[in-house]
Amino acid sequence: MSGTTVTLIPWDPESAEHSERLIEQRIACGWHADQVKGSWREAQRAGTKCIYWLEIPKEDPNYSSRMEAHLTAFPEQASNLLDTGAYVRGIERQPTNQPFNPVGHISIDTAWPGVDYLNLNTPAMGTIWIKSLYVSAPLQSAGFGRAAMDALEAMATSEPLCATTLMLDAVSKEDQMRKDFALEFYGYIPKMANEEWYCRRGYRVVKTVQDFYIHTGAAKTDWDIKTVFMRKDIA
Repeated sequence: MSGTTVTLIPWDPESAEHSERLIEQRIACGWHADQVKGSWREAQRAGTKCIYWLEIPKEDPNYSSRMEAHLTAFPEQASNLLDTGAYVRGIERQPTNQPFNPVGHISIDTAWPGVDYLNLNTPAMGTIWIKSLYVSAPLQSAGFGRAAMDALEAMATSEPLCATTLMLDAVSKEDQMRKDFALEFYGYIPKMANEEWYCRRGYRVVKTVQDFYIHTGAAKTDWDIKTVFMRKDIA
């Protein structure tokens, strides 16, 4: 929906409530919940990662029905958080301390050392990674993913970041749409693969890597899954 917008509020790595909510949302997403209090917290503190919460603006005409749909699916997320994040990309900010209830999150990363060995041939300067996009399942057809990507792409290509190359990664479309994998990790079969959705936004696959991530299912068995690395050059 073209009129859908989101408000971006920084994740506060020092807040226990922020961390627990992020873990809940990563569990719903299917992976990386174990990184919240480890590598993600340290990277947020260092300023190389900035996770933003996605909030539905109060003026959204469908605010009440959308929040009801989200909280019906995830009643454990009913309590509000407070805007307490004191830094954004290592730069001090004045938090509002206002309550909000996020329906997802997304991250903008200025570095990802873990992929150096892949030789992705990204520019040494001007490369930004967009990571960890998650939108509450009942709202995934309401345009919030598009709105979040629009906002972060605009942020990444503006001062002070001035990105010339945007990068991201996703589960390959063949693997994501497999019924057994989708039901194990999402609980449903997506209407569209993330890879295909990103392609429609102008990203192209530059490398496919088998088992870049270890995807362990509920039965504690590891899935053989391909990860696609995607690139979008800004003219």
